[in-house]
Amino acid sequence: MTFRIITVFALACAIGLAAWRVDLQYLFTAFQPTTVALSIMAAAVLVRLNRGMPTLDWKSLDPRGRKNLTAKIVKLQQEYLSILGINVALVGTLIYLVVVTPPATALWPEWVRRSVSGGLAGGMVLALARMALVVWRDYDIVKLQKLLIDTAADKEFQAAQEATAAAALGTMRGGLRPLEPTKVSDWDPQK
Repeated sequence: MTFRIITVFALACAIGLAAWRVDLQYLFTAFQPTTVALSIMAAAVLVRLNRGMPTLDWKSLDPRGRKNLTAKIVKLQQEYLSILGINVALVGTLIYLVVVTPPATALWPEWVRRSVSGGLAGGMVLALARMALVVWRDYDIVKLQKLLIDTAADKEFQAAQEATAAAALGTMRGGLRPLEPTKVSDWDPQK
């Protein structure tokens, strides 16, 4: 919830400041590096989308933890798709503006130029915020995988230790020979 509030605040600030202070014609020099940055982000998202579910021995994991993990992975994949959509929209807008050219956009009313500038700034902040959220969630999933793997490994180790102890106890019992009871005689103080 806190992350959403921070994102909305940053988004509002970026849109407001860009619309207030940055005319669209001054942004054309930044379009090429911005397109490269967005393309790199999109490539990273595509690589992560290709990852899918981790390869674990699912049967040995706690069912609740396993369901929690798979649900988080599906949610993360959906967030990757939203980032990809934002990046495609931004790159498409940048390419459109380059095709339209700066002299043509200079003829647009000032409020349109400033609105487009604010929209581009907002889109960039949104893309960066979503990437930060996905990185955090990815880290959260890795921590959950570690917990599940460690718990499953501890259970296997405990079972192996119990089996070893039971085998050793069986061997010890098998090696004992029965003792014949000693005959007890009455105590004779004279002896």
